[in-house]
Amino acid sequence: DGKGTLYVGMYNEFGCARPDARGKLVFTSFRQGLQDFPYDLGDIWRVFVTPGGIFFQGYHSLFHFNDKGELLRVYTSPGNFRFSFLVGGTLYIQEMGKGLLRLEGNQLEPMPGLEELRNKEIWALLPGDGGTLTVGTSDNGVFTYTGNALIPWNTPANELLKTHQIFSACSVNDNSLAFGTIRGGVVITTTKGELIQHLHKNNGLQNNTVLSIAADRQDNLWMGLDNGIDFACISSPLTFLHHEGGFGTGYAAAIHGGYLYLGTNNGLFAAPWPPAETGEQP
Repeated sequence: DGKGTLYVGMYNEFGCARPDARGKLVFTSFRQGLQDFPYDLGDIWRVFVTPGGIFFQGYHSLFHFNDKGELLRVYTSPGNFRFSFLVGGTLYIQEMGKGLLRLEGNQLEPMPGLEELRNKEIWALLPGDGGTLTVGTSDNGVFTYTGNALIPWNTPANELLKTHQIFSACSVNDNSLAFGTIRGGVVITTTKGELIQHLHKNNGLQNNTVLSIAADRQDNLWMGLDNGIDFACISSPLTFLHHEGGFGTGYAAAIHGGYLYLGTNNGLFAAPWPPAETGEQP
């Protein structure tokens, strides 16, 4: 929260961890504020720190606490909450059968024009151009939400995302987005859905299942994978060129007529430039 407090959600438990006088983190449970909720809370999937308090979200309930651990409000759903998102200071949560809801005051209000997504899983919600929202679904790709209408992305990058299944996402900067997928690594796009880069096992990732993703202050990516943690320095002007047989030692390079030519001691290699959207390598 910027003050040294770590808010934690886990199975059937949540609370905060603060350093003691020796700097050791000490966990304080917030369960004592839930006398009216003695049942199993299940997994707490999302935790958000906001100026108005701390939110802990499970599949059954959304709990609102202040930073002292005092319960302010509980929003419940009969097992139908999916995931929640904090975008531009506003909390959104998906309830299956109802669609995407927005927290306004102390009420979860449905959002107009999202009827198509009522029974589709939303895995990403990011800021878009001009105050719009970018909505990423599990199997149906990405949409732009204008405030009253839903517009699907009509781009090759969206076909990649439909094929590989979105699981995580983050904003990299004001102009680009990164989507972690189940089967295809990371797809980086502009906010309009144009493909910038596709990171996968064949060009550097340990594996193609990206369970979590975040951008740091230098606009580089950190990825929690199905097997380990990866870092990608995507802010660098350098990129990764791969060929199954290897390039050998490079001596010359030139871009001409829409192709990148690489002169090496193993021969001359060429590839479309800018890189083809299919991820074709030299």
